[in-house]
Amino acid sequence: MALTKVPNELSSTPSIVDGGNATAITIDSSENVLIGQTSPSGSATGMYFRPGQESGINSDGDSALQLNRLTNDGAVLRFYQGGTNVGSIDSRIGQGITINSSSGADGILSNGGSYSYGWNAAYFYPRVDATSDLGFSGGLRFKDLYLSGGVVFPDASAATGASVNGNKLDSYEEGSFTPTAVTGFSGFSTLQSARYTKIGNIVHIQLYTTGLSGKTSALLHMGGLPFTCKVNGWAPGSMNYSGTTMSNPHPRARAGEARIDFKKNGDGTMSGTDITGHLLFQLTYKTDD
Repeated sequence: MALTKVPNELSSTPSIVDGGNATAITIDSSENVLIGQTSPSGSATGMYFRPGQESGINSDGDSALQLNRLTNDGAVLRFYQGGTNVGSIDSRIGQGITINSSSGADGILSNGGSYSYGWNAAYFYPRVDATSDLGFSGGLRFKDLYLSGGVVFPDASAATGASVNGNKLDSYEEGSFTPTAVTGFSGFSTLQSARYTKIGNIVHIQLYTTGLSGKTSALLHMGGLPFTCKVNGWAPGSMNYSGTTMSNPHPRARAGEARIDFKKNGDGTMSGTDITGHLLFQLTYKTDD
């Protein structure tokens, strides 16, 4: 039947009050409740409610549904399956929303009916291993990545490609350091640059000075490295300088310390007086810092 008009004598009852001059609500022979429609339709404005089936609210040019929790934060919309609450959309500090999977099971994001991503209190992860990228090569990239841990790479030699702690890149840092005179000299004429880059446990340094001051014939020994060299991690580098002609002159990181010895003629000792002008060197070593 179609309910189109309530007699005036019933307008004072608590059930239905008619103040309109046209059809306001229709209940059809299938017991569908229709407002603004004559039959259930997903393409026409109005509302339809079908017992035991999908219902719909259609709007043109405006939001189709407004839900408003007037006072404290909490669930604005709850979802149930078989009478059990499985999730909700909650208001958050009066300014945002929280999507909550109430059952304790992982939440799932899907695309085209296929599970794409899952999340829980500890992880946000792709549902299929090694198929998803972070960002898009067509120019849709993330800007910065802030981590409190590190980036773990798979072990290529393992049959499963499993990640292990030995493949974890847990630090990257670059900056300047302040070298110090230990023996063989007392300072720098002009220190042009002293820079380092640390990737994981690998440290690369580069230093350039126009000259050394207060030079002596003692071992040329420099301190102030940004990180301590690994125990048993002696590491040679390369250098360019003005001074005494030497065979195989090179800086060498001293194992277990944040210092450099300068060597010549194989393992011979280079003195401060061997450098008469500029000194430029670079060195890569391992650290446990």
